[in-house]
Amino acid sequence: MQKTDLTKLIKYGDERPMREIFYDAGGIKAQLICLRAKQVIPPCKMDNDVLFYVIEGKGEITVDNRREKLRAKVSVIVPKEAKSRSISAESNLVILAVQCKSGNKNVKNTMRFPRESGRKARGLEDENAIDVVLKGMLK
Repeated sequence: MQKTDLTKLIKYGDERPMREIFYDAGGIKAQLICLRAKQVIPPCKMDNDVLFYVIEGKGEITVDNRREKLRAKVSVIVPKEAKSRSISAESNLVILAVQCKSGNKNVKNTMRFPRESGRKARGLEDENAIDVVLKGMLK
């Protein structure tokens, strides 16, 4: 088991967003991302599914030209199939980002994605996605 006090990892950069990787094992990579107001993570492509959980602040995430507002206690799951993702901060923003590395046989069923129809994802009816991912990290 690994316990991490995320409040001790919150650090803001003057010129660019700060990232602190605090877990990277068993197919899971977890990091804290801190952006000052007006900072941006430019569009990029990721090879892994990613769960973003906003700890504090407000901002916006853009995934394949679809924009969603971010605020504390909101999570967004971005599948690896997304062509582009970016994040911008309206106020100081702290985000927990958890990647489920593709092709790792040790990680199974940690993330499942609902269809656009709005139906719930199988396996997440009784648990929220962040709990499922964190359980995988602590095994």
